[in-house]
Formats: sequence, C-alpha cells, structure tokens
Amino acid sequence: MLRKAVIVARRLWGMRWLLQPGSSARLVARSGLFDAAFYRAEAGLAGRDDAACLSHYMGSGGPGGLRPHPLVDPDFIREQMRGRGGRNPLVAYLRSGWWRGVRPNRHFDPLFYLRTNPDIRLAGFEPLSHYASAGWREARMPSEDFDPEAYRAGHSLAEDEDPLSAALAAERGSHHDEADDEAGRVAPGPVGSADDPPASGEDGADEWAGLAPLPPGEGVPVDIVVPVYGGYAETVTTIRRVLEARNRRACELVVVEDAPPEAAIRAAVDGLVARGLATVLRNEANRGFVASANRGMALHPERDVVLLNADTEVFDGWLDRLAAHAGPRIGTITPLSNAATILSYPVRLRDNCMRLELSDRDLDGLAASLGPASCEVPTGIGFCMYVSRACLAEIGLFDEKAFGRGYGEENDFCRRAAARGWRNIGIGDLVVRHHAGLSFGPEKAARVAEAIAEVERRHPGYRALIDHFIRTDPVAALRQRLDEARIRRAVPDPVLVLGRSERCGADVIRLRPEYGPRFGLYRVEAEAAPVTPNLPSFGPATGEAELGEMLERLGIRRIEVGPDAPGRLSERIVAAARARGWGVSP
Repeated sequence: MLRKAVIVARRLWGMRWLLQPGSSARLVARSGLFDAAFYRAEAGLAGRDDAACLSHYMGSGGPGGLRPHPLVDPDFIREQMRGRGGRNPLVAYLRSGWWRGVRPNRHFDPLFYLRTNPDIRLAGFEPLSHYASAGWREARMPSEDFDPEAYRAGHSLAEDEDPLSAALAAERGSHHDEADDEAGRVAPGPVGSADDPPASGEDGADEWAGLAPLPPGEGVPVDIVVPVYGGYAETVTTIRRVLEARNRRACELVVVEDAPPEAAIRAAVDGLVARGLATVLRNEANRGFVASANRGMALHPERDVVLLNADTEVFDGWLDRLAAHAGPRIGTITPLSNAATILSYPVRLRDNCMRLELSDRDLDGLAASLGPASCEVPTGIGFCMYVSRACLAEIGLFDEKAFGRGYGEENDFCRRAAARGWRNIGIGDLVVRHHAGLSFGPEKAARVAEAIAEVERRHPGYRALIDHFIRTDPVAALRQRLDEARIRRAVPDPVLVLGRSERCGADVIRLRPEYGPRFGLYRVEAEAAPVTPNLPSFGPATGEAELGEMLERLGIRRIEVGPDAPGRLSERIVAAARARGWGVSP
C-alpha cells in the first residue's frame, strides 16, 4: 500500500500544473490544445493575432462550442460530462475530465494513453497535450480502437499530417463512412527495415541463396545462439542478417530448432544444414525458449555467447562492437533497440514502430560512428544479449524450471550475476532492430506480469530498483547523442529559426515551445529528422555556455531571429552565437 501511495504521489506531483488554481486562459495556453491558426479559421477571425484569438475563445468561443484544436470536440466532451462541463468544455476536460476517463474526441482515450505509455505518466503530461505535441509523430496509439499507422496506410496523408486529426476532419465532413471507421482498426503488419529481403518459402524460393558460411575471424569464437520456433519471415530475416553482416571477431551461428509447427521453418533450417551455413541443434519436442537458449549456450563451454532473438536484424560490425565492451566482471552487454524497454530508442519504455528519416542499417551505422559509450543497467534484455562465459560458469544457465515459458529468465540471471559482483551494461554504439513480441503474440502481457512477479519474489526490491532506474534514466545520454547525430546527418548546414518565420526547407531547425509540465521551456526540432525526444529543453534560466555547446553539437552556425522570438532565451542564444562568430540575422 505504501509503495502504491508513493507512486500516486509522484504522478500527482508531476501533473501539479493541472491542479494549480489560476487563470483558465493560462491553463489552456499551457496545455498546447489551443491552436491559434486553427481557431482563427474556425471563428472567422482573419487578421487577429494569437492573443486576441485566445481571448475570443475564452470569452465567447469556448462557451459557444467552437473548437480550439483539431483534436478537441467540445460537444463530445459535454455529452460525457453530463452537466459538469461548465462554460468551457476544454477547461473542464483539463481540470478533471481526462483523469475521469472523459474522451476529448471519439478516438482518444486518455487513460489508455497513460496506461500504455509509462514515460508519459512519469513526465506528468496530460495525455492529449502530449499526443498533440509529440505523440502522433512517435506513432503512439491514441486508443484501442484507432490505429494511426493503419489509417495512414489506407489514406493519402502527408508525412507531417496527424492521422487522428485527419480522421476526425473526415468524419466531420461529407466523406465519412464505415470504411473510415474500419481503416483505423486494422492492425498494420510488422514494421521492418527498408533493407528487408523478400523472404517467402511458399513459392519454393531458396531463402539462403547467395549466402556463405561465416568466415574465420580473430580471437576466440563467440557463439551466436538463435532459438527458432515461430515466425517464418522474421526467422529467415534474422538468420540472413547474421550471415550477411561482416565482423572481424570469429563467431559461429548456432540455431536451436524448437520443434516449430510451421513446415516452412523446418524446411528453411534443413537448408541451413545442407549448405553448411550454421550449426543446428534440434529439439525432438518443443521445450520452450529458455531450454533452447540454455542448450545453445552450453554447446561450447569455453566461449562467450550472444543470445539473439529470431525476430531481430543486425548489420555490419555488430558483433565487434558488442564484444569490444567485454571485460573483467562485465556479465552482460545489451545494445539499444527500437523495442527494448529501458534501452528503447528513440522513445524509451515502449516499442517504437515509427519510421525515421534513415533506415535501420543507417541508424546502426550512425551509432557506430559515435564511438563506444555505455552505462550500467539493472538487467540485460534477451533480444540481443552478450553473456560472458566466465559469468555463465560462475552463475549458471537460465532457470528453466522457473522461467521455462519465456520472459523473466534474463532478469533473474542478471540479478543473480549482480549479487556476485558482475556488471550488466547497456551500450550506445549499436542499435539492433527488434520486431518485438512476435514469438508470444497476445500472451506477452500476461507472461511479462507473471515473470516480473517471480523475479520480485526471488530478488526482493527488484521493482523498486527498476523504478529508480527509470526515474534517474542513465540511458538518456546515449539516446541524446544519437538524436543529435541524426540532426547533424539530416541537416548538414542548418539555420536555427527563433520565432515566426516564412523560411522553410530541409536546412531549418526551429525552437518549439514545450507544453504541460514543461511549459515555459523550449526545445529544438528539425523537420528533416522527426522524433528526437531526447534533446534537452531550454528556458530563460539556461546559461549562455550551455546553449552554445548544445548548438555546436547540432552543427548550428547561423541564427535567424523572427517576430515573437522568446525574449531572454533568444537574447542568450544570439549572444552565444555572436561570441562564436556565427551569423545572426536580421
């Protein structure tokens, strides 16, 4: 009970900006849910400035049912609040509606959004405020009954267009029909890299054409252990990626076939054997992931191992970079990934399915170019985990009896290792694509809950350890440097625009206001590199030196100051630029 009370108190503290008394206009402005340009057209206020539009909305527009933002439906809010909506439905929603489960429109569920996005809960955002400012770009689901990526796939939308806003606009117009409803509910197929091979065994194609056995390398070989059960296309892609990737370190591919039900998978593994592409271990009956992983890790008692899921993608140099971090008392090493909970990138604690401006291969190459970087983590993550043989010899294999169905085995192993003085680290110079959850499908959530409960029973305080790690976020620096590198790559000769400007193009980086708990702060965004949530926010108190260093890391050498530029912050940015001899206009 005490732990739950502490968690609730932390969340309320994070969201205190919503609970403070004061001007309703200030609350609306801080929320980011008043879009002046949208409202100007909605209310017919051509020529009025943003402040006049907000004043009109708070005076008569809001009570009159005008919409302040494409995602806010005042009539729908009033229907749900049944007389508790007051004069202004948006204000009522922000004051109390969202945490009562009131939907601001028919496709956005605020409680679902918080439940499925723990990072937003921790940050203290009101759900719709976050979705409107960043969540849609990060391909976050607004509710169980609307899938933005499925809607985008079925409609002609611009890259910078929010699918939910487009769907709501279509429903308000004459083009709404049942097909629009259904399009938002169709789950998209697995999101993959632009490098995906056309793997299909049904047409008799040879999945392994053009591949050769892994070449001899340097040093003691590392075993790459890939347990195989389900997901034909993902399995073939994973194995192809391993065989195609060039590494200096000697290695051996060990495929553990766990009696898969798909004939295509069994035939593909037969092809590996026939071509001599891998060492194959076959279970006569299905034994589960943990037993299969243990069998592979036990094959060569003198070698370090990499446990690699059969729904991952790796690229040139991946093993070399993993192995380079090995050292005395380093037990496990785990890279960044689009789906790796505490090591997820670009958004932590979630499976990232959005497409970035570069391919998975190029993202990994960019991470490699930044050089080695690491931080200690409470647990490795088994989608791609390097395990020291010395650690295995001291700690033993995964606990098959307790975790035989999968999930939790690596958490238990890492905590056992930590208790013996071994370190678990996460690294920032390798990014592995992970098509998460394909092995267990809808069972995943239940299995995770059961596994974590068992880990907590065996290692009291495990949940508190993870909570502390999430709050302090030591991985933030690894994510931030990759965000910065993506912007440098996408915008090689940037100009930072402060305030309003008609300037647009691939060279533009803008200073955007934060909303919700970070109101009053600003962060840089580049349209050419969408979804960079790990860059720091700046405010009037940010020092000139810190601002200058950040702009240097982004490669900014030109500043353009327009109307409505944020006062003191802009002055400090300009001062930092002039001190470094950069161009400033006007």
